[in-house]
Amino acid sequence: MLEPPQISNQLVVLGNQERGGDMSRSKTLDLSDRVERMGALEDRFGITLEAMYAVFKEDEYANEVRVNFDVVSPNGGIDTDLQIFVSAYNSSGQLIATTYTYVDGDDFIGLESCSERLDCDEPPTKIRVYPKSN
Repeated sequence: MLEPPQISNQLVVLGNQERGGDMSRSKTLDLSDRVERMGALEDRFGITLEAMYAVFKEDEYANEVRVNFDVVSPNGGIDTDLQIFVSAYNSSGQLIATTYTYVDGDDFIGLESCSERLDCDEPPTKIRVYPKSN
């Protein structure tokens, strides 16, 4: 049976009872304030990256960062196919994980919602999200 969430600052702890009576713990940490956008690159491609939400999730199975965002174009389209990169860095400034999503210029209608997942052993201190032409 799922227990109600216990909220402490930005940390949410969820617990559930497993068959053997052991308590399983899942922790999430909001990392949205650690997201860094590259405004000059967004301007170059005529888009903005909006509605940024980043969260670190830790449980007995995996540690991951999930980054959700919208790709928005004020003029309704983009001139080229884009890759939107999401890169995570540790406290030493080292790149610890990266991934990207593809935005097709022909199918883009002015708004596309994206969600990307990165495997990270610990919460990154910085997350960069930026576009690149394909």
